[in-house]
Amino acid sequence: MQRGWLRISAFYAGLALLAVYMPLLHMGTHVPGAPTTDFYHFHWNFWWIRHALSNGLPVYETAHVLAPFTSNLALHTLTPFWFPLWAMLEPLTDTVTAMTGVFIAAFFLNGVLFHLWLHDEGVPHGLALVGGVMLMFSPMMFNALYWTNINLMNWFWLPLLLLTWKRVVWGRSPGWAVVFALALWAMVLSDLQYPLLLMLVLVPYGLWTLWHAIDQ
Repeated sequence: MQRGWLRISAFYAGLALLAVYMPLLHMGTHVPGAPTTDFYHFHWNFWWIRHALSNGLPVYETAHVLAPFTSNLALHTLTPFWFPLWAMLEPLTDTVTAMTGVFIAAFFLNGVLFHLWLHDEGVPHGLALVGGVMLMFSPMMFNALYWTNINLMNWFWLPLLLLTWKRVVWGRSPGWAVVFALALWAMVLSDLQYPLLLMLVLVPYGLWTLWHAIDQ
């Protein structure tokens, strides 16, 4: 079974590389999108987070945007969830290459976690594979890649939280409640829209799992 999941993960990793093959082949000369895209937005975000943390400055308050006035970045799409990966890769390469690593990780997680949730709900691996690929190659993912809007590439939080919620309800381990809470916190660090979208699926799914847990 473990080998099967390794093959599935390798499959999605290969598809993630295929999805971003154009940025991969042109990292030294091009960025995704056209001249009108705001690709620099998240590059600046991550530079700012590193600058703030390195100099003891508040991450969510800065005078660098509209100096000398102070701007509140609490509702700004900083997407700090991806910052650790960028901060690990950027010193070794450059910011464009590091952001490409974020793209690859986002595509991979969307595919493999949606597959994992579908299979956990009883969907055969073959059909779950189709579902994972459909989410990976959805128009939203490629639009986000085109604009470097990494805040719009984090749909994997929904299947991940449904998976962890199910284990919380069935009481398989007290640790799952901690995992669920940490995943919620990390999801908020991806973009504030995801908690709103999660409620649309978690509330009915949560009631359904609670009903079946009581029956058992």
